[in-house]
Amino acid sequence: MARRTRRALTSADAIEKILGELRASLEVRPQRLASPEEGYAFVRIKLEELFEAVRELQGTDLRTSALQLAAVAVRFAVECT
Repeated sequence: MARRTRRALTSADAIEKILGELRASLEVRPQRLASPEEGYAFVRIKLEELFEAVRELQGTDLRTSALQLAAVAVRFAVECT
């Protein structure tokens, strides 16, 4: 089975996508994280989703999951410090 070749994602593209994911998460859940434990829980959920995508070798899901994890990590860094 041949893999589709996708355009490489530049760092600038990735940052734009992470900001988009961050904005989307703030629209869905505008209230601040209640505690560092809650922030960690959100990060862990996204990390587990990324791990699942890695195990299944799903290219699009890998990128999407990695970008979502990065956005949640940014939100955690901002709100839980």
